[in-house]
Amino acid sequence: PSGKLFHISPDIWHAELSDEISLELTTATGLVTQADWRLTLEVVPDHPPEVRIVEPTTNLRITPAAVVPLLVAASDDLAVRDVELLYRRSDQTELGDQTISLLQGPELSPMSSTARQKRIEYLWQLESLALQPGNVLEVHARASDYQVAVGQTRFPLRLQIVSLADLLRDISEEDMRLLKSLERLLQEQRDAHKLLKQW
Repeated sequence: PSGKLFHISPDIWHAELSDEISLELTTATGLVTQADWRLTLEVVPDHPPEVRIVEPTTNLRITPAAVVPLLVAASDDLAVRDVELLYRRSDQTELGDQTISLLQGPELSPMSSTARQKRIEYLWQLESLALQPGNVLEVHARASDYQVAVGQTRFPLRLQIVSLADLLRDISEEDMRLLKSLERLLQEQRDAHKLLKQW
């Protein structure tokens, strides 16, 4: 509104080569003036964002109504624009990858350090998917930047759907394994104590 500000849309011009830029203004009467400074613009290659699923760290066996806490981290050399989950159901392979949006950035790239790194926490409620025991979800995270470069996790997180009874049995078996490990450690300590007494 003041006539002192202007904006050039990236749809009209975007830098492709490093160069120096100067500003030349022409008034309504044809008077031309040039700024006494030059701006050095360095163009660097745009790399795709890096993205990873921080949590959970391993594949899971869960019930159809489970709530899965996810932590996804994404980074880019300039700014992360969008982050999403991609999942594929073993019982609906014909649908391919289905998506859940985790982050949608502004239309124009924000020039700030916080835009380069994003950590998103998400509670994934599986009940609405109506999964059945035996189903498997293969989950990836994907991120894009403002140059439409895309990065995706290399290996999927696998979520195997089991019945509540199977899950309780898994927990019981794991408890038994831990108990046996503790008993073995205690026995090793007793044996070591006996050897010390013999010395």
